[in-house]
Amino acid sequence: MDNNTGTPTIEIVIGIRAYYPGLSMAEISRKLGISREWVRQILISRGLSTKVIKEDLKVESKVQDATLLDKLLRSKGYTKFVNRLNSIPKEEAEWLTGFWEGDGSLQFNKDKNYGIRIVFNQKDSRILDHIRYLLNLEEKVSYTKKEYTNKQGYHTASGFGRLTISKKYLVVPILFLLLENSIDCNRKDQLLKSFKNFKLDFEFPTEEKTPSLAWISGFFDAEGSFSLKDKVPLVSLSQSSKTTLKNIQKVIGGNLYQPKTRTKIFILQLRKKETLEFLPKYIKFSHNYQKTEKIFSLLREAQR
Repeated sequence: MDNNTGTPTIEIVIGIRAYYPGLSMAEISRKLGISREWVRQILISRGLSTKVIKEDLKVESKVQDATLLDKLLRSKGYTKFVNRLNSIPKEEAEWLTGFWEGDGSLQFNKDKNYGIRIVFNQKDSRILDHIRYLLNLEEKVSYTKKEYTNKQGYHTASGFGRLTISKKYLVVPILFLLLENSIDCNRKDQLLKSFKNFKLDFEFPTEEKTPSLAWISGFFDAEGSFSLKDKVPLVSLSQSSKTTLKNIQKVIGGNLYQPKTRTKIFILQLRKKETLEFLPKYIKFSHNYQKTEKIFSLLREAQR
């Protein structure tokens, strides 16, 4: 094992132990794709405990207690699915919303006055399978057979996965869950307008709020990238909404700028120290296995 305590992978192991003492060595090794023995040696070399440290924390296990909106949905006959959504841990609900705000969309069916579809897109099908499990959906994931570019100029590669939710009794409560956890004002406005299609009209606060780490992890699963520059790990997020990236910047830091060649896109880039502080927090909530596998592959490359 490389005993250089400044190497990125070792820093990540130490960071995960510091932030999440309740994780076992086996859980840390699975998250990082390295052996449990390696994790044990790193912890021992830094004088850290190899045993799980029990945390005395109040776990917020519900999305939210009954609200006026919750009661409204129940009165309209959505009780069964609302109960199911309220059993989802809040951190998972925030992750799901962050992922949807990064890589999801709403599609309106003009042929029906209530026809709205919630769509999740992702290359790694394991994320879409997780969403199906989280929401207990029977809907299947479809895949593109060839590359194409739509009228808005968005490019979709072959083999890209799409999870579409169109049944009314599923769509309305999920819209509610997304609205409860959304941080982007434009997305909130879009969600509020969609409720009117179902003859559900209500007041809901639309001010921006600071995103949680779970929300940021979901957003990074959708829009984030990781690279090496002169063997220095760098994390970046790209998005058309400058406001969203500013809100994320308040939590994880970084440099926000607009590329000269891409006038409709803003990029938030983390420096080395900020990257190494962010990655353990991100990995805790991430469900993008393809991305985390790439991260640790590049980190191992940086150590050579």
